Amino acid sequence: MKGQVTAEFVITLVILFSLFSLVVFVSIQQQENINFNSEKIKAKTLMQKVAIGVNGIYIAGDGSETIITKEFDFELEFEENYLKVNYAQGQFVSSSVLTNNIDFTSKANASTIEIRNNQGVIEVEEL
Repeated sequence: MKGQVTAEFVITLVILFSLFSLVVFVSIQQQENINFNSEKIKAKTLMQKVAIGVNGIYIAGDGSETIITKEFDFELEFEENYLKVNYAQGQFVSSSVLTNNIDFTSKANASTIEIRNNQGVIEVEEL
């Protein structure tokens, strides 16, 4: 009888451990999803700031300029009249801008972005 109680106890422990492992696995998956979505939100925030800056300087005309603080270290790209912000391997967010006449200078680990209108050419430089 004493051995039977021990076997039931072991089975109960195995079931509890299995349930605990399942809960931990699901929690880790949810945390990874939250982290991924957080990066996407940060990339969208940067994309909106830069797109609004480019469009505003384009509309303001020659000689206008602005500086944007780059709070997140994501890679920017301009393709024709689209701004792309790469935030994860193969993942990006994009926005259209009003002009494709953009001269972009990238710099690693830049903390600010300067946007200028130089005779209709929008100069975007990471500093």
